[in-house]
Amino acid sequence: KLTIDWYRIDFANGIGRWDTESSVTRCFDPGFNPNYDPANTYCTFFTRVAQTGDMYALELNRNIGGVETTGVDVQLDWGADVGAGRLGAQVYLTYVDEWLATEPDGRSVDYAGTIGNRGLGGAIPRWRSMSRLGYDRGALGGFLRWQHIDAMRDARYRDFRVPTHDYFDVGASYAFDTGWLRGLSVTAGIENLFDEEPPLFPSYPQSNTDPSQYDVLGRRYFIGARYRF
Repeated sequence: KLTIDWYRIDFANGIGRWDTESSVTRCFDPGFNPNYDPANTYCTFFTRVAQTGDMYALELNRNIGGVETTGVDVQLDWGADVGAGRLGAQVYLTYVDEWLATEPDGRSVDYAGTIGNRGLGGAIPRWRSMSRLGYDRGALGGFLRWQHIDAMRDARYRDFRVPTHDYFDVGASYAFDTGWLRGLSVTAGIENLFDEEPPLFPSYPQSNTDPSQYDVLGRRYFIGARYRF
């Protein structure tokens, strides 16, 4: 089964909070505020005490712009009898063609293929996929899972490139169908098989990575059990 969906999402006057670091940076950046005008849009997101220079953020919900994005989602489900068992595969793939953000000052910026756009959760890879290959033979099953994240440029430092990342998980399961353990299934496996470390990039100020996008825990093992009455 193959499903292909093209999407286009467009909304304006989005409500949210512009982060303090970005607003201060852009207020004093001639690229966004060439005349260093205190009435500039980004300068209104914080206040300063004239006597001390201390800054106070005004992180209030307000209209901060909009987003227009287009892309394609693909899903493939396949299965076939192979030998004494059944082989199955699932592939989920998404491609972001554009992610045009209308920012508070009215300019439009395409963030597709960038990371670090306003910090955590600001990663927009053009290509991303999740694939699973499994084989079941009677009560025993095994699987290999592959997650692919496309390379991205830093949203603020465009010359800095975060490389492609791939994660692999493996696991096996056994379902008891006879005796007093009937109804019990046990699963065990390894996540992040090759112990891939998350990438570091300059525009995220806290841990210099994006834990909402990358695995920050490293290789780990799991075991689980489920009993069905």
